[in-house]
Amino acid sequence: MNRILTALLFFSVACTMSYGQSLTIAVTNPSVYTRYSETVTLNLQGIYQSFPEFQGKDVSIFESSKKLAHQVIDENFDGVPDILIFQSTFKPKENKKFILTISTNAETVASTVVDGRFVLPRQDFAWENDRIAFRVYGSPLAGDVKNGTDVWNKKVRYPIVKKWYDGEELNPKISYHQDHGEGADYFSVGRSLGCGSAGILWNGNLVQSGLFSFYRIITNGPIRVSFELYYPKLKLDTIEVLEIKRITLDAGSNLNKIEEQFITNLPIDDLIVVTGLVKRKNTTVSQNAKQGWMTLWGLTTADSAVGYLGTAVVMSGLQTSVASEDSSHWLMASTLRKKTILAYYAGAGWTLSGDFASEKEWVAHVERFSENLKHPLIISIAKK
Repeated sequence: MNRILTALLFFSVACTMSYGQSLTIAVTNPSVYTRYSETVTLNLQGIYQSFPEFQGKDVSIFESSKKLAHQVIDENFDGVPDILIFQSTFKPKENKKFILTISTNAETVASTVVDGRFVLPRQDFAWENDRIAFRVYGSPLAGDVKNGTDVWNKKVRYPIVKKWYDGEELNPKISYHQDHGEGADYFSVGRSLGCGSAGILWNGNLVQSGLFSFYRIITNGPIRVSFELYYPKLKLDTIEVLEIKRITLDAGSNLNKIEEQFITNLPIDDLIVVTGLVKRKNTTVSQNAKQGWMTLWGLTTADSAVGYLGTAVVMSGLQTSVASEDSSHWLMASTLRKKTILAYYAGAGWTLSGDFASEKEWVAHVERFSENLKHPLIISIAKK
């Protein structure tokens, strides 16, 4: 599973290895769980400050002699790279060392399993990785929907979003609501939050934004897809609220990181923000409000041949939450102070993907994910 993890950087000086100008990246997993395809995040500005010879240079990452795919990301659109990410698997309490070296040859472009795109003529935004796919609606043609998150179930590890949308434009069309061997869109969103979208609890009622009106892509592969959506149509009585949602999905993860910000001139100190899972027939809910997670598990549709679907919400370790429900959702509520951001995770897993065989496996996966958030990787960097 993958996550953005805050790196603790400690620096020391040593001799030069055969790699040339290089740094040793020591990474420790403090958790009691194995972390598969875990994303390691390096603060590039910290590296450039301590090791200015790396600034502006192309780099490579090695684990032993194996060259790893990596991604450099400008998170704030200022034209300056902020972080570098790569992935590896860590056993419980394991310490690994990686080499970051200045490249002497042109870097080959790594194949990507993540993708995010604004899709015309539908005006949807859809995204995926090797495990799962999602979309949100942007066009009134979508019907009676709001800001809910849709789930597309995948059986394959390669990208399918563009192919499925293109199939809808053919004559006769190839409907992505039917499984043609790669999976399908079985999920029903309607006016709900779907799989982990958010709204505001106002006067005892859930208030959701409408359709998004603007998007911008932050990064798009090979390891991570990240983008922002802007919703200017959420109204609290006579006050209009701007919702800004940043979504990040890494390769190998079933859960998106979601960062919600609500901007308003209301003369109040805080808002109650709720994120939720739409209720479905023949499902069971598991909740641990103290640990900050909840799951929903049950038949994907009324047809048992299309397997079982699990959905989940996991709150960040820094967020306190309260579990509740309304007629349509299982909910987690948190207090959002003015000018702050609510960070949480939401996603889904499907039995026919081969990743989760039972409710027990899905709940255990979500519980491990929640625990690992509380124990981020410990990273130190030293010059060789």
